[in-house]
Amino acid sequence: MKNTFLRPLLLASITAFSVSVHAAWISGVGEYHFGPDTAELAACSTAEERAKLDALRKFYGESIAMDQTLSCRESRVADVANDQCSMNQILWSQIGGEIKSSRITKQDVLEIPGSKVCRVEVVGDISANRGRPDPGFDVGLRINQSVYRPGEKLILELNPSGPMYVAVFNWVPYYDKSKQIIRLFPNSHDVGSYIDQKKAIPASGYSFELTLPDKIPKNRSFVDEYLLVVITKDPVKWRESYSFDEFKSRLAEFPLDRIRYIKRGYQLLIPKY
Repeated sequence: MKNTFLRPLLLASITAFSVSVHAAWISGVGEYHFGPDTAELAACSTAEERAKLDALRKFYGESIAMDQTLSCRESRVADVANDQCSMNQILWSQIGGEIKSSRITKQDVLEIPGSKVCRVEVVGDISANRGRPDPGFDVGLRINQSVYRPGEKLILELNPSGPMYVAVFNWVPYYDKSKQIIRLFPNSHDVGSYIDQKKAIPASGYSFELTLPDKIPKNRSFVDEYLLVVITKDPVKWRESYSFDEFKSRLAEFPLDRIRYIKRGYQLLIPKY
């Protein structure tokens, strides 16, 4: 009788310990200021995503961060356009983190002079079984511009901390959802992903000429597009394109000490005819 009782008790203890090791409930807070042209539901949805991003940043550190190089501001009255860009920016910033589930613990809409603000507090169940990032594994990234016109060329300069394998992806939220994320590098012109010194992408012999998507969002002066440089300690076979969710799932397969992400956003201006 004694052995029969202890065995399930021991099993239950091991199971509980396993859950505590591989999951962590982290709180986050997000705010979104909005005007009369933005629905309260949409504003609070954006605030909720910002709260999730805050929770991810608390757990993962600076590897999950809002890219401040891209401004979403169109004008004081273009709330809908700003909202769409802001949500894209937040979703892209969440890349590399994983929240299995979340719940809102508090939500308030406050009146302030000239506008309103939705403030949301969440707790997120963040997967902890991927370890922690290696702070010594990094790459410097510089792009030649932050604002482009159609036909201008995108150039990246990478400065690695040591030997690594590199892949560069481009997210255009206005492409077909099944192929929104395109691999720019490596490619048929430049097949080697291994670097151990400064490198310019693209190399000589080809270029990344920027073009507007077929479906241009309404009431916009620019489209927001995004880059993600993925560095790994091991060679990886990447597909040429992914949906957003497929890409998030693919990145979540890697232990965090074997991979790192560097994100940049840029504007592609829409000509006025």
